[in-house]
Amino acid sequence: MSSFKRFCLGVWVVVFAWAVFAPLHSLGVQPAPVEQVITFDAESAAPLRIMNIGESVVVGHQLIPGSYRLPLRQAFLEGGCAVTFVGHNTENSPAGYDNLLRHDGERGWYIHEFTERIVGWVTTQQPDVVFVYAGIKDVRFLKDGAADRLNELVSKIAQYAPNAHIYVSNIKIVNPPADVTAATQYNNAILPKMQQLANSGKKVHWVSQADVLNPSSDFVTNDPLHPNGFGSAKMADAWFNAARPDVCPNAAARQIGQSPPVPSATPTRTPTPTLAAPTATRTPTTTPTETPTPTETPEGYELTPRPSPSITPTPTRTPILAMASPIPPSYVYMTIIMSDAAKQVKGIGDR
Repeated sequence: MSSFKRFCLGVWVVVFAWAVFAPLHSLGVQPAPVEQVITFDAESAAPLRIMNIGESVVVGHQLIPGSYRLPLRQAFLEGGCAVTFVGHNTENSPAGYDNLLRHDGERGWYIHEFTERIVGWVTTQQPDVVFVYAGIKDVRFLKDGAADRLNELVSKIAQYAPNAHIYVSNIKIVNPPADVTAATQYNNAILPKMQQLANSGKKVHWVSQADVLNPSSDFVTNDPLHPNGFGSAKMADAWFNAARPDVCPNAAARQIGQSPPVPSATPTRTPTPTLAAPTATRTPTTTPTETPTPTETPEGYELTPRPSPSITPTPTRTPILAMASPIPPSYVYMTIIMSDAAKQVKGIGDR
């Protein structure tokens, strides 16, 4: 193309552009802005809907109200991420936290019991984040197929909450040795299944709480299953660190044990003294008998009873053997007269 033709073509393009855009500009029409990339802003984002599902470790020991859920919520808030804990259950939360620490934990359930209900829970609660700690009951009493049952549970969560990030943990059992071995076998079996789900495109992530918890210091005394306040705080830090890059990226990672230990609850018991039946003696005899409070049985284990408080028995009123009313003087006088008359009659007979 000659230089003259190129010049004419350029003039034509300029004239055409002016003819098209000049009228729009005179009408105040502005060209569309370039699309902007929206960055994560914790303060303006909707609260993350967090679901915790599993057995009694999710609920927490009765002396550790809130379990790991309490420091986990605090970790998100300190990281600048608003959260809403969702779930059908409010059991074992500190006073005032019932609706703040909701969960889908149930004491003593098998995995399949959660699977039977998970579709309704997920579709109703629409979680953004799901933390799964399950399998203790299966490992102890229904070992065969436990890993497959957990895989089915997690697969259903991923199916009905495809946008949720699912964090699955192995489990920790302190004793007896047979259960420790069974837990290790279970953990080794579920890891490749979770990796397979992740490789298939599901938002499934692995968390090893078994490596976080110290069996000698992080469990309630004489309880091989439930973390104490220190163990619960460690679990919270591990959960948070796993979820942070995906759902709370502006927050800093936490050191394991950075969260303060969960405060222990003070157990309260009201003994009922049983008093002995009243006797004819003036010294009351009481036999105070404390009615024991049933100890919680964490999936087959009984806790060591706590020391009993001292009891001050209430003495029983002992009936006093006495006449209902004093003897009238006239009755005494008549008794004396009759007694003298009897003596006189007896004397006449002797004569």
